[in-house]
Amino acid sequence: MATEPGELTIDEAEPDAMDPAAEGDEPAAALSDEDMAPTERANLAASMTEEMQKAIGTKCLDRFERDKNSRAPRMKHLKEIQEMYALVAKNKDFPFHKAANVKTPSLTGPVLQIGARLFDMMWPISGKVFSVVGATAEDTQFSTVTERFSNTYVRYNIPYMSQGLHDTIHQMANYGSSFRRVYWNAYERKIRADWIPMEDFVVYAKVRSQDPSMADVPRYTMVHHMSKYDIEAYERDGIFINADKVKGTAEDHDASDFKKTSDKIDGYDIDEQDEDYPRQVLEQHCRWKLPKQPTRHPAFDGKEHYVVITLDRGSGQMLRMSLREEDDPDDRRRFVREQQALHRVLAPAGAGQHELRSPADHDKAMPHELL
Repeated sequence: MATEPGELTIDEAEPDAMDPAAEGDEPAAALSDEDMAPTERANLAASMTEEMQKAIGTKCLDRFERDKNSRAPRMKHLKEIQEMYALVAKNKDFPFHKAANVKTPSLTGPVLQIGARLFDMMWPISGKVFSVVGATAEDTQFSTVTERFSNTYVRYNIPYMSQGLHDTIHQMANYGSSFRRVYWNAYERKIRADWIPMEDFVVYAKVRSQDPSMADVPRYTMVHHMSKYDIEAYERDGIFINADKVKGTAEDHDASDFKKTSDKIDGYDIDEQDEDYPRQVLEQHCRWKLPKQPTRHPAFDGKEHYVVITLDRGSGQMLRMSLREEDDPDDRRRFVREQQALHRVLAPAGAGQHELRSPADHDKAMPHELL
């Protein structure tokens, strides 16, 4: 189905490319989740043919380019703000070419002051990021343990949270909007709380959302910067596939003026032919109609699902496709381990009237009970 450049339809790839039955495959019995290894269950791309992967990758790249082009006027405006903040001096035109070219920090000072005050309020030097107040006197001991555990965890187990929060506040004060992401990193085996640079978060310019989780946005794309070695390491860990098919250099031929200005201000310059040079790896969150082929994978039920599609922008090679509504096996095991550790801490001190649930019953527990 043809679409206009600004249309936000999200549909499946071409039927003949998505349906392996067209190639004469013999029907077989449907597989269950138990028949699939955890890495295969998490990465649907491993169960797809090359034609299916290519069709999906081509459409995702097309969507990304349309979304990126739609925001070009705003990024041009942000480039001017960035130059004003960094006091970038430009040559004056005649007849003022010999006049003084003094830059006034009219934007630099306010942004730094606002950012410093907000950071101190959100990340106090006392270390008390979270405050937990018990509803009754019996909850006092439980709330004290919860508060200490939460503050210690975010400060020592999420090392990038403080710096990421500082960058988020700076971006909000300078550009008027910012993006953050808290997630479980399956490769590093830890929780990450990162800020997302303005240039690396791409969404269609006319989309408006009041939902902090952006659940009502048809699609959005995050740009990760990974070297060829990083991609190969993710494949060895079972997260990516097709690392050997990622070809070509990582040179960004269509870098925006915003990125070029940012790199110039930062003094960023590196050999683009080097394998250590970061490539653009796109992570697109959208809805996708999966093929009706349960013999290939239990998730291939012919229905629409929320998915995350990861591909290398330079080569267009698909690296990963996962269901957003599916529990991550590594994250579930981490949850069970941490809840068991919490039970061991609370049990000797006495939990009062609080009933300690077993990890097997965690799906039935309410969020405040898990704290």
